[in-house]
Amino acid sequence: MSDLSDLVGLALLFVSAGALGVSLVLLLGKARHRQIQAAFAQVTLLPERRRTFLAFLALETGLFFASGVLFGLSQFGYAVGPDPDLLPGLLFVAGALSMGGLAWVALRPRLLTEEERRRAREAAPILESLWMVPYRQPGDEADPPPVR
Repeated sequence: MSDLSDLVGLALLFVSAGALGVSLVLLLGKARHRQIQAAFAQVTLLPERRRTFLAFLALETGLFFASGVLFGLSQFGYAVGPDPDLLPGLLFVAGALSMGGLAWVALRPRLLTEEERRRAREAAPILESLWMVPYRQPGDEADPPPVR
């Protein structure tokens, strides 16, 4: 079993480095071009992007939490399975992959369709003026926020 555990450790090293690399490339590439604000606005205001983002965030949190709990249990002598490093390592690899997916979703703005722009305006009319300016087409007028 030690060979399998070593293989998981090697996979953990490469997957973690890859997730870190993807995150840094996306972050540095978007930060220079001010696209990071658009990406975060899209994740915040578009329901399908928000669902994907939150699913990756929940998955990442759960996987890292579970790997930490199992690692802690193995340190106290409560091993799960014949190799105490295998399952926590696998969960950590999955968490690192989820972290890469989270960065991929969160840091990739794209051109919005007219329907997505409409839904974003409805989701947060007050914020619309702050982030929709780059997405407006010539002749578009901002809808005023509703008066209450």
